[in-house]
Amino acid sequence: MEKLKPCPFCGGKAKLQEQIIAKGALSVVCLNEKCGAHIFFYGAEWNKETNVRRWNRRAKDEAD
Repeated sequence: MEKLKPCPFCGGKAKLQEQIIAKGALSVVCLNEKCGAHIFFYGAEWNKETNVRRWNRRAKDEAD
């Protein structure tokens, strides 16, 4: 499985975790307490590989 990229907001380490809100729901949490990013992935594709790819996807900067 692909490794999680750092948090796009602060550059901190990120962790994939299962949620109790719905069976099989996943989220990615930034471990930097000063950031607090917590991204939930809802939908039919609640597998780890798909959600790691979702987290790792980055928007292109207009200057690129």
